[in-house]
Amino acid sequence: MKNLIVLFCLFFCLATLSKAHTYSINTLDVDALFENAKEVPTLAIAAFVETHLNTESSLNTTKAKAGDNPVIALVLCYFLGWAGIHRLYLGGSYVCCIYCVPVIGTVAW
Repeated sequence: MKNLIVLFCLFFCLATLSKAHTYSINTLDVDALFENAKEVPTLAIAAFVETHLNTESSLNTTKAKAGDNPVIALVLCYFLGWAGIHRLYLGGSYVCCIYCVPVIGTVAW
């Protein structure tokens, strides 16, 4: 709960320091952008994704084996997610050790 309160205070402080009231929008430029924009149908985007991307290899997913318990994976992710232990439990590669790099760098600093 303390972390949530600190995060909220940090967000509030940053939001007040952003000085958003000084930003201005040129409505003529926005209108010109919309007038010159080319409309792309959603089906064209879906067809492009299907033909140009191999979705199975491009997604960074870990497939669970039949014997893996998702509750244990969730608990591991909650407590040791920073280390990527949940990915190892689900049968992921050892690339998940990259999860540790920011933590090690922070501790070393």
